[in-house]
Amino acid sequence: MARGRQRKTTKGDFTKEQMEAGVRLVVEEQMSLRKAAERTGIKFQTLQRYVTKQKTAGIGTSIRLTPNYASRRILIRDKTKDSRYWYKHQTYT
Repeated sequence: MARGRQRKTTKGDFTKEQMEAGVRLVVEEQMSLRKAAERTGIKFQTLQRYVTKQKTAGIGTSIRLTPNYASRRILIRDKTKDSRYWYKHQTYT
């Protein structure tokens, strides 16, 4: 019988709405990063990264406010390839 898995980390554990609120507090309302992070429940460094991204892109433009974990994916589950196929063909190249 399978056991229930508990997360050991809170990495990526924020919503798009939380990030929008945090970035808006810092950029538009001139609140400090640490206060905005505390108010929205987002880690300070994460909020700083998204605020910098927003300022670089421009205040009126929209940016991705969620993590992009798909870019770090190694194995892509497909009907034609599974992890054994990938391991067999990638270890010798």
